[in-house]
Amino acid sequence: MNSFIYTTAPCGDWIQAMRDEWINSCMPYFSFAYSRSKSYRPHTFPESGQPFWMYIYYSESRINNECKEYAGLGKKVPFRIRVSEWNDNSNFNTDLPCPFVEQPNVHVIEPLEDSSSHIVSWFKCDRIEEVRKFPDKDLLSLADFKIDISVSRNVGLALNASIPPAKRLSPIYVLQSTACHIQD
Repeated sequence: MNSFIYTTAPCGDWIQAMRDEWINSCMPYFSFAYSRSKSYRPHTFPESGQPFWMYIYYSESRINNECKEYAGLGKKVPFRIRVSEWNDNSNFNTDLPCPFVEQPNVHVIEPLEDSSSHIVSWFKCDRIEEVRKFPDKDLLSLADFKIDISVSRNVGLALNASIPPAKRLSPIYVLQSTACHIQD
């Protein structure tokens, strides 16, 4: 399955908050917005409908600027999210609702008010996993991935400007896998 690196910061423990909100919804899918500058274009993703993993990478510089209390998580990858569909809002229409809201069994995670003006993509997801490196159980780092920089000059630019393709080089433990299933 294809993999990508999603650069963010752990401020407000938003991954856990998103996971908790999704679990409480009792729906098998959740959707969240990706907010970035208008220069970003998601040109490296597979066609929507082809699932892929997004590894959540915590940027050290964003932590230092936005939430220093998480300093120990800088340059680490503690989670991955499985994306089943995605949508490109290349017109940057801030009034565009989540395209997955009309689909059954999708819980929409509302974007923060300060980020809605730069919604670039919406992701429909069906799994969040907490991951660690095998066999030592450390958090993954960028050294555990080969980042595709064909669309940029270096890894730093690729991580800041997009969600670049990445191949995981290290085996992993999945410590916790969160998914919601409807069973008859």
